[in-house]
Amino acid sequence: NLDAKGLVDEWGTRFVEELDYRLEARNATQFQREMTTRDSLSSLSTSVFAPAVFEDLSSRRVLVTEWIDGKRIDQVGAEERGRLCALTLSSYLAMLLETGVLHA
Repeated sequence: NLDAKGLVDEWGTRFVEELDYRLEARNATQFQREMTTRDSLSSLSTSVFAPAVFEDLSSRRVLVTEWIDGKRIDQVGAEERGRLCALTLSSYLAMLLETGVLHA
């Protein structure tokens, strides 16, 4: 039995929440706190982070974060790409299974 009305209501609620950047700012801050408190032997604690949020410049409709220089994954070599993919998988597993905070 599929509760279609409940599913649509839940999707609608989450969709509207995604439009409020204050919530996104809180999630980014919480995510950063979770990643920095990881075991110092883990590469997650030093390699995975969220850009710092400038809360005084952010609002419900505007999210201002620090600029992070980087490269697209298709601009790095195969060895680095494999390492980054493994790091991404480890990050998502840590978020889902250990911290309960999923930040994409």
